[in-house]
Amino acid sequence: MKHSLVCFLMALAFTAPALSDTLKIPEDKPVATIKFPEGWKAAVTGEGISASSEDGLVFIDVITTNPAVLGASIDKAFALLHVKPDVDTWKDTKSTVNGMNVVEHTLDAKDEKGNVVKLTLTGIEVTKEAGVLVILRGTPEGQEKHQEEISAITNSVAAAK
Repeated sequence: MKHSLVCFLMALAFTAPALSDTLKIPEDKPVATIKFPEGWKAAVTGEGISASSEDGLVFIDVITTNPAVLGASIDKAFALLHVKPDVDTWKDTKSTVNGMNVVEHTLDAKDEKGNVVKLTLTGIEVTKEAGVLVILRGTPEGQEKHQEEISAITNSVAAAK
C-alpha cells in the first residue's frame, strides 16, 4: 500500500504544471500575486500582466479592479481586446479560491475580423476594495489543451503581503 501511495504521489507531482516566479499586480503597490507555468511568456505591463502559453494558443491578461464595480472592468476588458461579446452565450459561476470570492463569466465574443473567441473573465475579490480580473482568451482547443495550466494560474492568485 505504501509503495502504491508513493507512486501515485510521484505521478501527480510530474503531471502538475511547474509554476515559475511570482508576479505582483500592480508591480508598485501590489494587491495580489500570481504565478504562470514555466514556458509561458509573462510580463508586467504598467498596471497589469500579459501572458501567453508557449505555443501561443492561450492568452491571459490580468488587471486590477474594484470588486464593487466589476462591470466597468469587464467593459474595459472588451475594449482592451477589441471584441464584441455575444451576451446569449454568457454564463456565470461563483466560487472561492484561496479563501477569496470569485465570479467567473464565460462567453463567446467576435474579434475585429469576425472570428469567434472564447473568453473567461474571472473576477477575484482580494479585499472589499481591491481585486483582480483574469482575462482568458483563446481557441477552444487551446483552452482544452492548457486546462491544467489555466487552473493552476487561477489557483495561484493570492493576496499580496
